[in-house]
Formats: sequence, C-alpha cells, structure tokens
Amino acid sequence: MKEEKLIGIYGVRIIEQNAMRFVKALKAEAEKNGYRLIAFSAGSDDVEETDEIIGQYQLVELLRYVDIAGLVILTETIKNENTIQKLLNIGREKNIPIFSLDGEVKGCYNLLFDYENGFEQIVRHVVEEHQCRRVNMIAGFEGNHFSQERIDVYKKVLQENGIAFEEDRLGYGNFWERPTEDVMKHFLESDLPLPEAIICANDSMALTAISVLNKYGYEVPEDVIVTGYDGTRDGECFFPSLTTSRPEYGETVKHIFKEIASCSEDKEIQPYAMRIPVILQKRQSCGCEQKMIQNNNRVISQLFAELGDTKWHTMAMHRLIYDTFEKQQIADIADLLPEYVRMWSDHYRYVCIKAELLYEHEVPENYTDMVSLVEVNKGEFKEHGKKWNIKEFHSYIQEILQEDNVKTIVIRHLNTGKEVYGINIEGFDELDDWKVHRCDEFSVFLSQAIHAVLHNFKMNELNRNLQKVNKEIEALSLHDALTGIFNRRGFFKKMRQVLQNKENAGQVLYVFFTDMDGLKYINDTFGHVEGDFAIATVARALEKVSKKDSACARLGGDEFICAFVEETDMHYTAEEFQSRLEECIQNAEGVAEKPYPVSASVGMIFETISENMDLDAVINRADDKMYERKVARKKQRI
Repeated sequence: MKEEKLIGIYGVRIIEQNAMRFVKALKAEAEKNGYRLIAFSAGSDDVEETDEIIGQYQLVELLRYVDIAGLVILTETIKNENTIQKLLNIGREKNIPIFSLDGEVKGCYNLLFDYENGFEQIVRHVVEEHQCRRVNMIAGFEGNHFSQERIDVYKKVLQENGIAFEEDRLGYGNFWERPTEDVMKHFLESDLPLPEAIICANDSMALTAISVLNKYGYEVPEDVIVTGYDGTRDGECFFPSLTTSRPEYGETVKHIFKEIASCSEDKEIQPYAMRIPVILQKRQSCGCEQKMIQNNNRVISQLFAELGDTKWHTMAMHRLIYDTFEKQQIADIADLLPEYVRMWSDHYRYVCIKAELLYEHEVPENYTDMVSLVEVNKGEFKEHGKKWNIKEFHSYIQEILQEDNVKTIVIRHLNTGKEVYGINIEGFDELDDWKVHRCDEFSVFLSQAIHAVLHNFKMNELNRNLQKVNKEIEALSLHDALTGIFNRRGFFKKMRQVLQNKENAGQVLYVFFTDMDGLKYINDTFGHVEGDFAIATVARALEKVSKKDSACARLGGDEFICAFVEETDMHYTAEEFQSRLEECIQNAEGVAEKPYPVSASVGMIFETISENMDLDAVINRADDKMYERKVARKKQRI
C-alpha cells in the first residue's frame, strides 16, 4: 500500500465560505506537491471552557494518531485559547511546521491577511475614483480590533481627501444582518443627506445594505454605491454583483509547501510572518461593471438543486432521529442508516463510535477501541461492526486514501457537549461546498440520534428504578418495620381487596385478635431489645399457624390481628388456634432460653361475608373475645 503524505488542517466550521476557499487553494497546491489533506472541522468557537469546548478537545487529540508533515490552524475561527495551545503542543511533539492563518501565534508561521491595505483599496476606490463625498461606513463590533482597524482606514482616507468625518455616518452592524438593518434604517431616516456610498466591513453587511436600500426605493449603484469586504460567493452571485476585496492565496499556499519541504530535509524550523494580499474586486455595485442581468442560469439551477437537496436531507435526518426514539441500543442505528443516507452516498463516508457504547450507556471520556457504524462508498454499503483501536487511526486513514475518489478527508466528531460518541470521516475527490456542508449536517443529526438512544435508555432505566423504588416505598408503608408483617394500613388495604372480591361473597371470614401477655413486664425488666424479640416471635408464629393467603398484621404495640376466608364456619375454634399459636411460640428458636415467658391471648370471631359487612365491628367483637380469654387465662394462672 502506497503511504500518502498528509497535511493537517484544524478549524471551526470549515464549511464557511472563507475557510473553504483557503482549503480549496491548499488542496490544489497539495496535489501538485504530492500531498493529501486531512481536515478536522470542529463545531464550536466558544471562548469559555464550556462542555462543547471540552468535547472538542477529543477532536484535537485525534491529531496525535495521524502522521502529518505540517499543520495549518485556521486561527481566526478558534476563539478558545486552550484549543490553540493543545494544537501547538501536538505540532511541537511531532516536530512539524505549524502555520497559523489569520492570527498571530508564537512559534507558528503566521499567515496574516493584509486587511488594512485591502480595505484601503476599497475606500480609495470609492472616494478617489468615484469621487464620492458623502460616504457612510458600517463597521463590525464596536471595540473589535479588525473593526477598529477598518474604521481608522476609513477616517484616514476621508481626511486625506479633505472630507470631514461625521459621527452619524458611522454605524456598527456587528458583521451580520440584523444589526445592519437597524444601522441602515438609522442612515436612511436621519436628517443627513442621502449618502453617495456605503462602505461595509464585510460582504454580509453589504448585501443587507443593498436589500434595505431596495426596500426604501433606492437603486444600487445609481442612487447609492455599496461595497463589501471578504469576497464571498454570495456577493459574486448577488444582483448587482458586489464590489469587494478578497484574499489571494496563490503565493501563500506555495510558501506553506516550500517550508514543509525545507523541514523535511531536517532543516531547523524558523517561523516567520507572511502577508496575504487582499485584492480589490470591482463589480456592479460600485458601477465599474455594467449593471445588467447576466445569464446566471447555471448558478441559479445549482442553487435551486442545493436548496431542494437540503430539504430532502433535512427531512431524512429528522426521520432518522424520530425512528431512534424507541431504540435502546446504538447498534440499532447502524441498521437504520442505509435507508436514510443512501441518496447522499456518492462519496466515501465512514462512521465509527466508541466500542463501549455498543454494550454500555455511559459515554467513555476518551477514544480507545472503535467500532464501525457505517461504511459506504459510491452507494455501496459495507458490513459494519468492525472493531479497531484508535492507535490504528493513521492506518485507517491511509486505507481510505487508497480509494480512487478520495483526495481530501474531512473529519467531524460526533458529540453533544462534552459527551463524544465517535468520528465521522468523509472522503472527497473535489471539495464541493455543499457536500462538505452535508458532512457537517449529517454529523450533527447523527450525534442527536445517538444522544436520543442513550437518553431513551437512561429514561427507561430511570423509570424502571422509580417503579422499583415506588414499590419498595409502598411495601414499607404497608408493613411493620420490626416484624415484616402488615401494619394497620396494610391490613385494611388487604381486607378491602378480600371483601370486594365477588368470589368471596357468602364465604366465612375468620378474624383472630391477638394480644401479647406481659410485654410491659419484659420491656421494664429486661429491656426493649428483649421486648422486640418477643414481638417478632409472636408475629412469625402467627404467620405459621395461619392460612397461606391470610392477612397477618401488627396493629401497634402488643396487638396483632389475623384474618382469612374459609368456605364454612366449621374449620377453627379460638381454643384450637390458641393452642397451635402457643405451641409455635414455644418451639421458636431462642424462646426456651429466655428468663421470661412469651405467650399471647387470642379472641376469634367469624362471619359470613356480605356487601354490608362492617369490618370494624367484626374486629371489635374479636377484640372483646380476646379480652375475655385474656382475663380468663389470667384467673386460671392465679
């Protein structure tokens, strides 16, 4: 197997237009130099140490297991300093050159955009070539370094051309649409004369500015010139096409491979800074190109196709999540995936998860053993379930690169917050923006599907545990803690069930009310531990001499009750029950050795079960009978 040389890229959401433009330029130069790209696309750019950032660290750690000749960090996309530091540490351990795009990082080759000069070209073009005197500006965030740098350039060019700066002609659109709409409304409804030009700090705000001008009935560039800054695809396809500036990566990517080649010859790594030129793109929104509706049918058709594909892909992913709600095993997802991703399987896709998730439902903290969940290429699905160790990651990447349609690999991990489930690896021949975007979208949806399965299992397990606990609590509430037989509440609940059972109607209910003899004497003389022994002995004896389905209970203190149903009133007498109870008590373990007697008096009553039976009255009569027998036995002993 031919070992492919690799260049690593790490960034947050590399699917964004500016990042993708650089990745494509790097890919083209990589192929000229005999390299392949492996891009790691994170999903969060949080500044603080959130759960999401903690989860992203595992994506960073994957770089340890792959051999790369150089690492490019898309620094401006990464807001968390710890993430950048971890990337630097890995690069240094591998002793490879590290390139920082659009951010100054110590120890890296810093590839910095010449923003100041690029933006100055736009302002001078508007002021000096188009001779605009009333020039408004929409900046980014107030206090932001990049935003302030562009404001300073704007003020400088105005001053050099004898134009006074007016505070009300400056607004902050925060680099996105909604705040820009508010700024435009302020511009157009203020008392100042209509601006001749509006210079925006990025393309997104410029396109919003044009849309707002159109709503107010103004034409661009006939009434107002509008310019952007970024060089996005959106600005190129917009009508009118947007005058803007965009980076020129040609020399930059050449320098990257020049330095990688030098380092591979064991030359010492000596990082330096390099400026990336930002070139003015003159188009229709400033009037430099004739404003005419061009034949963009190919672009429009492509956009409609992508929009339709987005709809179907989103629907398929939602169905995937819906169908996982009832699943309790991650392996079940593997059986569902071919059905839902078949339409989008014309490139290479490999999904693997932490092997522990197949038989456990707690997410391991780190990658160790992995198992494939889906592997598909050109619509052909391979058998899933193959297990391997994360230390073999480089070998797996090399195997994937042997596919004739894989020249670039994009990796996105599967996670929700700090819980990381696995890795989504997608291989591409050409870096189509929408296909790479779908890689990101698929990873998000699949992560949610896995989370749903784990959550569903945990909730079911929680419900099972709650049911078990509730049963245990109910059992405790119905039973006497000392003896384990029913308490008063449990006895009456059981008896309500007996009396409400229609099959028992017309049969005979026997009730035996039992009172221990001399419990106070035992407690006062020998202590409550001995008293508890005597109580428990009587309770066990009552259960033994009663019917199997009888209801035996301790009503409190030294009082017990036992009840059961017989077909006739010829089965028991109080004397027989008393005799059997006494015999069972005396034969109980430990009773013979006690310095005190353990005995009880029994009163019995029986009555035919009917709808109008008064259970309390029956118990009271049994209690009276017990008292009579207790007095009689006391006299007999005397």
